[in-house]
Amino acid sequence: MITFRQIIESDASGILEILAANVDDRRAQGIAPFGTSQDLIVARLRSDQTGWVALMDGKPVGFAMAGRNTGELSLIAVRPDCQGWLDVLEDGERHLKKSNPGSVIKLEEHAVSDPATGYERIVRLQRGPMDRPHRLCLMLDGELYWRDMDAVPVLNDLCNQGRIPAVTVAFMGHVSGAARHEDYTCNERYGHFIDRVVTWLKSEVPSLQEDGHVICGLSLSGLMAVYLTLRYPQHFGRCLSQSGSHWWRHEWFAKMAGQQARVAARFWLSVGDQETGVNVTHPPTGLFQEISQIAGVEKAVRVLEEVGGTVYFNQYQGGHSIESWRDELGKALPWLLTGPESAEPAVATDR
Repeated sequence: MITFRQIIESDASGILEILAANVDDRRAQGIAPFGTSQDLIVARLRSDQTGWVALMDGKPVGFAMAGRNTGELSLIAVRPDCQGWLDVLEDGERHLKKSNPGSVIKLEEHAVSDPATGYERIVRLQRGPMDRPHRLCLMLDGELYWRDMDAVPVLNDLCNQGRIPAVTVAFMGHVSGAARHEDYTCNERYGHFIDRVVTWLKSEVPSLQEDGHVICGLSLSGLMAVYLTLRYPQHFGRCLSQSGSHWWRHEWFAKMAGQQARVAARFWLSVGDQETGVNVTHPPTGLFQEISQIAGVEKAVRVLEEVGGTVYFNQYQGGHSIESWRDELGKALPWLLTGPESAEPAVATDR
């Protein structure tokens, strides 16, 4: 079975093997700058290159690399014995370019691994001020936030306008649709990994304050953001859950929340008025949704209020969409980041 995910630094040895196997292939004529050593491949990944890798039984069998800021393809290579399963596409000049209308703001990329949990994920980082304490804004589903939603300019504009204080922003990468389903369905092992990531971020950005940080997620990762706020109050005191998938095991979630210590966190939960589907099966793993997104979020609001949370419920006009979530950031983040540690719950409706 072939699966795909974003390239991480530990793929360097497999990439080198693929390059060596393609050294005589006319389609791999750009190999020289990439394939002399694992260290050189890692250096390119840390500087100007990113990409995707195809794996068969967990072993890299093909990859594509591109300029991180331009989207221009640098190299595509497939192990020769797998070229019956994977195709290399090329135009008449062997030049392909992906349109990237979004931000060209350069983020640091770090591959963070944790042997205790077995996780390794890419963390994209924009550092906040080094001369004063400030909060971390940790965004799950990082690719959806920084790439598809183009959230970095939104955050920077809010900061420059004085609507939110300066923050360090970290975007947590995910590797595949199946991995999202595993990681974000209240996975305790993934929670331990996030705990380690926050500890690493505090060492990487010493000016981060000790607690009260913000965690954000959308859809399944919105569910996970709420779960992590309940489970790790020593890190997170503010949570943005955009169309969170609170239909997932909603009875179990309510029981779990009731077993945690009472929280003093602020939660912004939202859902679109068109998110009414029931009895839906979600690929690629077949997660079954028994109740609507609206019903699940409304239940989560009640549960969080019962355990002491300050909850802002925003039902907006629209569906399960990047556009709706991006529009919401300008309201949600100021409420989360500028309000007191405790405040009267409120209800918002964008109609």
